[in-house]
Amino acid sequence: MPFPLLATTPISSPLSPKNPLHRQPTKSPNNTHLLRLPNTISCEQKQVNNDGSSHQGIDRRNVLLGLGGLYGAATTTMAGGKVANAEGGPVQPPDISMCILATDSQADNEPVNCCPPNYSTTNIIDFELPPSYEPVNQRKPAHKLSPREIERYKAAIAKMKQLDPKDPWNFMQQATIHCTFCNGAFFQVNYPDKLLQVHGNWLFLPWHRYYLYFWERILGKIIGDPTLAIPYWNWDTADGMFIPSIYLDDKSSLYNDNRNHDHYKALMDFNYSNRPTPTPNPRPDEYDKVIKSNYDKVEKLFTKDQLAKASLFMGQPIVAGEENKTITENAGALEILHNLAHQWVGPVAKPNHDMGNFYTAARDTLFFAHHANVDRMWDIYRKKRGCKVEFNQPDFLEASFLFYDENRQLVRCKVVKLGTVSVLAEIIDSRKCAAGGRLRIMCRRNEKSTYVGHHRREWSGKDENEVVSDSLNAEKLGYTYAPEVSPWEGISRRIRKDKTGKKQEAKKQVQLVPVSEFGTQPRPLDDPIRALVPRPKKNRSKQEKEDEIEVLVVNNIQFEPGTNIQFDVYISKPVEGLATPDYGEYAGRFSRIPHIHNKKSQHTGKARLEIGITELVENIDAESSESLVVTLVHKTGYPSIGGVSIELQEIDD
Repeated sequence: MPFPLLATTPISSPLSPKNPLHRQPTKSPNNTHLLRLPNTISCEQKQVNNDGSSHQGIDRRNVLLGLGGLYGAATTTMAGGKVANAEGGPVQPPDISMCILATDSQADNEPVNCCPPNYSTTNIIDFELPPSYEPVNQRKPAHKLSPREIERYKAAIAKMKQLDPKDPWNFMQQATIHCTFCNGAFFQVNYPDKLLQVHGNWLFLPWHRYYLYFWERILGKIIGDPTLAIPYWNWDTADGMFIPSIYLDDKSSLYNDNRNHDHYKALMDFNYSNRPTPTPNPRPDEYDKVIKSNYDKVEKLFTKDQLAKASLFMGQPIVAGEENKTITENAGALEILHNLAHQWVGPVAKPNHDMGNFYTAARDTLFFAHHANVDRMWDIYRKKRGCKVEFNQPDFLEASFLFYDENRQLVRCKVVKLGTVSVLAEIIDSRKCAAGGRLRIMCRRNEKSTYVGHHRREWSGKDENEVVSDSLNAEKLGYTYAPEVSPWEGISRRIRKDKTGKKQEAKKQVQLVPVSEFGTQPRPLDDPIRALVPRPKKNRSKQEKEDEIEVLVVNNIQFEPGTNIQFDVYISKPVEGLATPDYGEYAGRFSRIPHIHNKKSQHTGKARLEIGITELVENIDAESSESLVVTLVHKTGYPSIGGVSIELQEIDD
């Protein structure tokens, strides 16, 4: 496959009148408009050599992910000018000259070439947010697009596919971006056992947000229409649980034949698994039941526990060289749920190209509609949390990415930008700045101020670095989502009520079964595993719950990396140390599409699953129980489980 042709000619800022691509201010057609925060400070573009000279480079502390790779030097300057390897902190960029063949895990670890060209002579500029006078584009559900919007989108994709194969805007070049950072084309510098990977950790959502952002703007530039907005596949509503029809026209530029054709007209079942035998499509008389079950899984994304602790939703932190010898994946609930659509759309037969395999997934235009809804779920999550910054840590806030923009310019994008307190004085609520506490960064919409984030630090009264939301706020990136009802809200309570009624009717016929603790040895998950799991504390007070949440941990999940893995988790209240035949309340799921984190352990993958259960324990009236019955139900693949436990974890600040 050919690789991107870099734009080596520096392009000035889009706001500069000297730039031939400079956009004149336009009048916003409606009130869907956001006055964005000023871009006060950009990432440093120069680095200092040991001899004191400067060179074009990249901040060494950044994670630079995107088309072409991760960039920079993995060193730290010590006292006396000595250089030492960095340990911990934000994941360091690789040596760009050390790109290796990536791996198609679902094709018996077949080597695949996703390497970028050498970027050593390329001018890289810092990303700037779209100017405040630009209207905010609205992304709509794919099945609700107007005929004009459909034709415009199809035309943009068709032109993208017709571009020179070496053009960085070319459709296949854009699709290759996903392969580079999902299939192991780079090791971390100084950590030859650890690959750079944007899945299974907290980088998953911000990286994919930027990926879609630039893809959307490139499409708009190709057809000369900056108002183009990509559609989203809103599989969280009943009407959206079918593959949108615009992707099923085999004469359309949106079509991809490498799909499971049996699902073209089928209602998507969130309980679907494709191994060993694909789950049958729901019959029309089963639709109501399946839709209700699907809604339950969506609502579980937004429990009080998930909202209180971002890692449960977004994935666990990752730092440089972490768990160098044995790589553990720690995906969040949204990434886990998102895997289902990949498996549903992709063909059953291995290697599951295109959507069912991360190496080829972005070759299907449905990938971008799916991930737009994933991004929308994150947007909903952020608003439910009052737009509070998810991870108040430099390891997350200072992560950054590289992508081609709509000017064929390679740009560096941080998760957030840094400004100074004095420069931001006008947009900081000074009442929150007094004598420590939280600084709340504000934006304005329709001349009204609203909080969009916060950053805790000690206030000194001096000009110091402060966090300014960037990729965390979709509207600041120039897009928003068409409002849709959320029919899944409250569904878990209704399901529980229905089940309670049925249990009351069958109460006299219930046959309790024995259940024991998990034990100390790993157990294969082929048949359901049921275990009595001790709780760290029962009958916790309201204050204790506000400080810590109860978290179920399924630890040391081991598997062959080239296989799909999926199992569901249920929790029930024990009755005098015994279990009911019913598995109880659905708590969550582990789901994994093959990809690798460690070249030297391609035959043994390892993961960990965390599920917040404070709210669930309340719902099943198990507050006074010393233990819970946890049931793991095998769906796909044959992992082994190292242990199951319950622990208390502090909530986010």
